[in-house]
Amino acid sequence: MILSASAPFVAVTEALRKLIQQNALVNPGDAEFDVTFNAPDKAYISELQSPGVINMYMYSFQENLERRHAETFPVVARDGDSKIIGRNARLVDVNYMISAWSRGASDNALVEQHLLSRVIQGIGRYDILPPELIDEGYNPGPAGVTMKLMLDQDSKRTQGEFWGALGVAPKPVLNLELTVPIDVFAPVAVTVVSAIDTKMGRLETPRDQWQQDSVQSAALAGSISRTSPLPYSALVIHARVFGSSNVWSTRPDLAGNYRFDELPEGGYVVWVENTDSSTVTGQQEVQVKRRESGEFIPGFADFVV
Repeated sequence: MILSASAPFVAVTEALRKLIQQNALVNPGDAEFDVTFNAPDKAYISELQSPGVINMYMYSFQENLERRHAETFPVVARDGDSKIIGRNARLVDVNYMISAWSRGASDNALVEQHLLSRVIQGIGRYDILPPELIDEGYNPGPAGVTMKLMLDQDSKRTQGEFWGALGVAPKPVLNLELTVPIDVFAPVAVTVVSAIDTKMGRLETPRDQWQQDSVQSAALAGSISRTSPLPYSALVIHARVFGSSNVWSTRPDLAGNYRFDELPEGGYVVWVENTDSSTVTGQQEVQVKRRESGEFIPGFADFVV
């Protein structure tokens, strides 16, 4: 069977094999030891041939929620009157249990301890999986694939469940977690801003009065807070209809407030672009609705840049 090196899990697992072979199995006698990935169950143990094996079994994966944040949309490319905006990859925590196995020697336990020690010495200093070891078919992006060896209490409980499920006697293991970026979103083409709606006003009426004040009623409005001295004049707010390339754009006033006076009813994705750096920040989903009288029920989207 031919496996695709562009598949992220395959690419990082093969990179781990190279890392262990190049950094852990470096002693003259280590050439006889193997690195395997199969589940270390009874069948695996009965078929062991090598005097020593390092087993790296991927037993679980889940999305990394701690590192999810306000999304930044990089401009991937420009093409005439449009530009291609990308999205961040999903971050997936991939968990491995690393164990050592030896058969046919009187000092099997010492061989296994030797192998586990060499793994810690060989990969323990890495926080990022070396990119040169990853097949070029998979590109993890600038953040790379992060690595973490875990020896906490939760990992110990997981070990007991792991060995119980395999039906074999418990063994000491290393718990390794890789955070793997996986691209799941296709880039989106949007129209480059050529004209800006400048009918914004000062938005002097408090927001909680807007629904009662038809003069101040807007389809969509909000405010932008800055964490740096970035001028508001460098910012553009975009609103794109769900599932469409139709984009409306406007700029904030000197206080950071913005509004769209007229938008078709429906759902919108709203974000802020910094025209000085060609980067875009944030993503919010907003519904634009009207009352029976025809007036807008204002939708709101606030941002911090």
